[in-house]
Amino acid sequence: MRRELIGTLEVPDGKRVSTLEWMRTPVTELSGTGMSDALDRTSYVLGLGAGVVDLSAVAPVKLAELASYGLHAKAAKIKQLQGERRVATLVATVRELESSSVDDAWGCTAAGSPILAALARAAEADGRAQARHRAHQGLAGW
Repeated sequence: MRRELIGTLEVPDGKRVSTLEWMRTPVTELSGTGMSDALDRTSYVLGLGAGVVDLSAVAPVKLAELASYGLHAKAAKIKQLQGERRVATLVATVRELESSSVDDAWGCTAAGSPILAALARAAEADGRAQARHRAHQGLAGW
């Protein structure tokens, strides 16, 4: 995994930006292509495997600090970091990107799919109906 993480700092042949920059850039196109791009991005980020690394010994504030640096610094600056600091920054960054890429993919999917939008509306309506039922049951006990 270390090699793959460090590899994200490179610019692939035929591309204009590093893989890290591509992963950090959210998909904004609400179309079939945008949905596909968002799912590809999510798949790649999750495939790096940073989510399986046990970080329980690392303070959450330190993880947030490393992730913030990794999300905002240029790949060339991250590349200049010394060994463990570079890998730690990339692990924290990819961990953060795991959740944001899933959120972005869901946003493209929900906004771009009438079927998913209808399911979301139905689930929301069902939730409201269940809440009304629970409230009515609570009032019945008075």
